[in-house]
Amino acid sequence: MSEGLLNEADSFEMLKALYDFTAVYPKTISFDEGEYFILHQTSARQRNWWQVVSMKGNIGFVPSNYVMKLKVDPNFLNGFLESSIESLRMSTDKEINGIINRDELIDRLVEKKIKIEKILKNESSDSESEPPIKMGNGSVKHLEDYSCSSHTDSTQNHNNGYHHSPVSSKREKLTKKSQSSPAVGAANNVPQFIQESPSMSVLSSKLNADEPLTPTAQENSVISEVSEADATNTATTTTTTTTSDEITAISRGDEDAQKTEQMAEPEPQTDHETELETTNNDDMTASENEPQPKETSAKEITSDLDTIAESQKEIPIIKIEPPDVYQLVDAIRTNTNLSHEMACVALRVVLSEIEPLLPQPIVKHLEPIAVLLTAPLDVPDSLLAQTHDARRLRIIFSGLSDCKNDSEQRTWMLHEDEADISRYLNELIDILTDADPKICRNEMAVDHYQSVINLVLYYQMETRWSIRKLLLKAFKAMCHLDYTTVDILLGSVLPLEIVQDMISNSKDVEKLQELANMLIIVFSIGRRMPINQQEHLRADFIIFLLNLIENPPETDVHAVLPDIMINLILSFNLQFENFSDNVILEAMEHIQTAKTFTEKILVLINREEDPVHTLKHTPAHINPVLKMLVDLFSRPETASIFYTSDQNVLIDILVRQLSDLSAGEPIRKWYLELCRKIVRNTSYAEHQHRKQDLIKIFTRIFCEETECSAGDQQIVREIANEFPQIFKA
Repeated sequence: MSEGLLNEADSFEMLKALYDFTAVYPKTISFDEGEYFILHQTSARQRNWWQVVSMKGNIGFVPSNYVMKLKVDPNFLNGFLESSIESLRMSTDKEINGIINRDELIDRLVEKKIKIEKILKNESSDSESEPPIKMGNGSVKHLEDYSCSSHTDSTQNHNNGYHHSPVSSKREKLTKKSQSSPAVGAANNVPQFIQESPSMSVLSSKLNADEPLTPTAQENSVISEVSEADATNTATTTTTTTTSDEITAISRGDEDAQKTEQMAEPEPQTDHETELETTNNDDMTASENEPQPKETSAKEITSDLDTIAESQKEIPIIKIEPPDVYQLVDAIRTNTNLSHEMACVALRVVLSEIEPLLPQPIVKHLEPIAVLLTAPLDVPDSLLAQTHDARRLRIIFSGLSDCKNDSEQRTWMLHEDEADISRYLNELIDILTDADPKICRNEMAVDHYQSVINLVLYYQMETRWSIRKLLLKAFKAMCHLDYTTVDILLGSVLPLEIVQDMISNSKDVEKLQELANMLIIVFSIGRRMPINQQEHLRADFIIFLLNLIENPPETDVHAVLPDIMINLILSFNLQFENFSDNVILEAMEHIQTAKTFTEKILVLINREEDPVHTLKHTPAHINPVLKMLVDLFSRPETASIFYTSDQNVLIDILVRQLSDLSAGEPIRKWYLELCRKIVRNTSYAEHQHRKQDLIKIFTRIFCEETECSAGDQQIVREIANEFPQIFKA
């Protein structure tokens, strides 16, 4: 074989999985025992993880001690590359596992495949021109390779100052899958791959090089086909060239040099060489901080290393429970002021970054923590009550309750405690926003939400806007955490207090914004107000809001009030199921024009926006904009606030939405109902805008054969029967 081909010996090297592995971290891949890979890249920084490509074309990182390197038949490697390339070409992903562009990976694999095919072609031509020599184990070896390898081994051993001694050590048996590999050379045993520290790698490589092959291994091995370049490579660290980068990889001492040397007669060992070998062994053992005698034999070193490896394996994995991980997260939050969510992220990042720096036996103890962090931590309430956030919430609620009592008594301390109260409220807002929501919900629910009720009473008694503003922020944070809190606030005196504040401060844009946003959240759940509130929130309040929309105060230089007040009306309207007792419609009948209101409503329905539902724990049952339009067109008096041109625009939107919606979508019946109300309570019969499009839509719906279409078909049938002159003509 030519020298150029000898330098390409690494091209026939692959990785084989020793165990099953389930990916937990990003950019890692799962695999089964016996699966093959090609090494794509290794890193000196993350030496415990190697970047590989699987037969399916997937690229990602695998733990280095879960795989072993071995030489394979070049034809097997060529077929492996062909399968990977074919899988990648069939893939639709532009980027593979978030690591590399698909086309770039295909180009690299194709380049490697071309190189392999070229080597195979040259190898076949060389084998025809050079007479092979047959070895004792049945393999074929060229004379030039054999003599060169023997000379190199002899020179290497002389330079290193020692000869291999016949030391025997225990070898782990490979699984049946590993024994059935297409490897050309036998692979090292598993512990050699587990030892990852630099000093341990030096010792392991030397001792493995000293270890002779058993007769069985010699008979089954065809390692003699390995190139001259591999025979000279006995260093522990070697520079490997991949298809794109030069990377430093931690590798084992070459097995080929061992087997070639065994075929040669060992030279007598001089006293100087013996002394030098002992000194070298002592130095390397000392680097591991292991106490050793002054004169240490290779057999004793091997025994010590076996003991270390076995002790690392026998360390039991401590069972990590969710409460343990939760306490770690809580400690991070307490000491860094990070939010609970960001504390979880911080812990995940630390685990991910520290993993490459630790030995693999230690890393496996960290993996359960990473697994638990991928899902919400299920911990008992007793543990939640012991956290720093829970203790602070109890203190704050107690302190604010005392403030409420002071306000009731109107003591002389009333106006000298603003700084303390503000500090309490700001801390409360921070905890409600950043702490674990489960902690906040548990503490708010104590004594049937008495702490929330106390804050509402305190808001009613407090006259200072600076404190009221902070109380509103606290109420908003509570509403986003718990539905019950929203229900309690809706049934309390808070809505009436807010309405009174809005009417009293109709020119203060900042106050109007804060107060209106609080009401939007409270009304967004769609629950009906208590009777006592309904008596106070009548049509005059809606007219007040409409005046702010059509004629905002001069102080509203950025025109923010119209949008906010429209959202408040939409939210307030959700509680009325029957348009006959809807106070919003009653107010609309008393206004002359609502140009700004109608224009903004059409914009919202065209964009399919829902500006009201902001609470994640409360699902939206109906789009508030669509419900508002259905209610407005339920009466001819309120439908008249829309100009004919506005009605035509609305019909265009209806046609588009009904054309896109399929059977079974709940919102479709609302659009059909709106269509019926427009035809019934406007002058649609005069202009019949988009009539043919509506007929086509009705026909399509009527011809649907699914059970979920029955309700929509009934509405279409009723529309056609009610207006036969339009839709049956």
